[in-house]
Amino acid sequence: LATFKVIDQLSGRLLGVRADMTPQVARIDAHVHQVQGVARYCYAGTVLHTKPQGFNTTRAPLQLGAELFGSDSIDADVEMIDVMLNLIKTAGMVDGIHLDLGHVGLFRSLVKLAGLNKSTERQLSDLYQRKALPELAEFTQELKYGADFYALGRYASDLDALQTHISTEIFADEAFKHAFDVLKTTYTEIQARWPNLNIGIDVVELRSYHYHTGLMYAVYAPNRAAPLAQGGRYD
Repeated sequence: LATFKVIDQLSGRLLGVRADMTPQVARIDAHVHQVQGVARYCYAGTVLHTKPQGFNTTRAPLQLGAELFGSDSIDADVEMIDVMLNLIKTAGMVDGIHLDLGHVGLFRSLVKLAGLNKSTERQLSDLYQRKALPELAEFTQELKYGADFYALGRYASDLDALQTHISTEIFADEAFKHAFDVLKTTYTEIQARWPNLNIGIDVVELRSYHYHTGLMYAVYAPNRAAPLAQGGRYD
């Protein structure tokens, strides 16, 4: 919906003006500048939106970003967060910022284990986004692994409490355990690099759940509702 679409008068084909530069970088990596192993890119350029997005008042904002392709390691996730934080520090905006970390794998693996349909999945996602715990408690009563879905929302910001309240069967699942370990390790690594940074956890922050496949992160500044910067893993 953010993409302006026009008809090419020569070919009659539908064209879209770029609303995000990430897909272009992915195409460059795949078809133009193929690299064996890890490849790193950065970019800055104007994009066009049909409506202002987030805190932008303009429909043609300048987008700055970085991408790392070719590694599935936690080190790659940590590196990208480190790049993002250093950019904000260089811009002189590091005072008072807050980093939020999440991982879509926890919710995604639980949905798969419970065999939920798309409609139920969307309803759960909405309840998590709204932090509607009373509604979540009622909605999950009849669900398979309902207590685990509730625990995911109730203890979304405390990994130790979440581990205590998630059932042994779910925590033994390979995908769930992997997502949990990645999130916990990344938290520890970033805390070691940025000891004065305020870091929070939110395992049910699912703003781009259908796009990202792993770790997600966003940086917030005081008195700003929208994130200063955000990113995540997409395989």
